[in-house]
Amino acid sequence: MASVSIQAHDFSVDGIYYNILDGNNVEVTFKGSHVNQYVNEYINSINIPNEVTINNTTYTVTRVGDGAFYACRTLNSVTIPNSVTYIGDTAFYSCDDLTTVDIGNAVTRIGDGAFFRCSFLSSITIPNSVTRIGNRAFKYCYSMTSVNIGSSVTEIGEEAFDGCTILSSVTIPNSVINIGAMAFQGCTYMTSVVIGNNVANMMGSYGNCYNITMAACGRNVINMRNAYQNCHNIRGNMYMYSTKVSNMSNCFKNGKSKSNMLNIYVTQNSTSFNTCLKTSSSQSITGTSITWTDDYATNSCYYNTTYNYYIY
Repeated sequence: MASVSIQAHDFSVDGIYYNILDGNNVEVTFKGSHVNQYVNEYINSINIPNEVTINNTTYTVTRVGDGAFYACRTLNSVTIPNSVTYIGDTAFYSCDDLTTVDIGNAVTRIGDGAFFRCSFLSSITIPNSVTRIGNRAFKYCYSMTSVNIGSSVTEIGEEAFDGCTILSSVTIPNSVINIGAMAFQGCTYMTSVVIGNNVANMMGSYGNCYNITMAACGRNVINMRNAYQNCHNIRGNMYMYSTKVSNMSNCFKNGKSKSNMLNIYVTQNSTSFNTCLKTSSSQSITGTSITWTDDYATNSCYYNTTYNYYIY
């Protein structure tokens, strides 16, 4: 028989706390009346049910509320059912020991800071139902090595994966239109980036990703301002498929590779690139001749770096 209690939260069943939203819908919440009233009310493994019954009334669990598991530092795994459509802001903020999260296939939005500083979370699969990953949603998940982004995500928020230092590669699906500023900043082990064909904005997205050796930018990218700023060891091949780029200001700023070579491949008829790049005497320009003019895309790229531009 389920264990039931009534507190400042609306009710609890089997150690999980709920607030009634509307009709027969509830959200999982924290214990008490405010987020810091109790400490570590959730521990070990939590399996959130699809439904919960109290006083002969059955409720559907549709949300993980804002701050629901805030700083539950001994929580190590959580299963979110298919009834849940929303994971709230700071829902799992600073759950230091959280290693496993199973997100149900009805979630459409992951809130701002939802998994901020979940230091031991090593992988995450964003289901195909999700359309938005919030600002700082996975920031400072220091152990993150694998991210699988579902095919319905249209927006990756600012600083969403900032500071995921050992994340080595990521593929942005074609559904994504906007990658927020600094979304993958400081992913210092990242070596490979593939940008889907519908991304229009990736301003400042990959700053301080020191070890990128391959990047492919989709056909509709417009804004690449500061996109790879401070990627000190950027080298290898970069494929620019877009014919629409209008801003590459400081795109490769401070790419201070020593004795490295970056080959930039530009699609045929990419006349927009003629207004995006300016070279300096410290760079060696080879390959097919292109006239680059303003905006200093490679501003402060020096030492013995060689930049080769090719039309293909």
